Amino acid sequence: MGGGAKYFGERNGFGCGVFVKHDSRWVPLRLQINKAKYSPADFDWGCMCRGAAQLSLAILADHLNNKSRALELFEDFEFKVVAHLNRNEWLLSGEEIDRAISEIQERSKEVA
Repeated sequence: MGGGAKYFGERNGFGCGVFVKHDSRWVPLRLQINKAKYSPADFDWGCMCRGAAQLSLAILADHLNNKSRALELFEDFEFKVVAHLNRNEWLLSGEEIDRAISEIQERSKEVA
């Protein structure tokens, strides 16, 4: 998994910006299109909405480098992590994302 990456989001007068840092460079996080579930939306967080679902999918697709796996996990990740991010700004490490994924997978095993 992408344990070394960091993800940063902030709200400003222009809207919401989300960036990913790989190595030493911050770049905008790319939107992921999931036509089966949600139409494209701008990123959002601190709530449960299309924008938060889009952010969850985008973070996981980038972090896992596996869109199929991201599609399996993004709704649980939205509920567990993205919906609880600070509305103004936040920072997530790859380790925090890995930990959340592990907890989601453990919970899935308990339910099954």
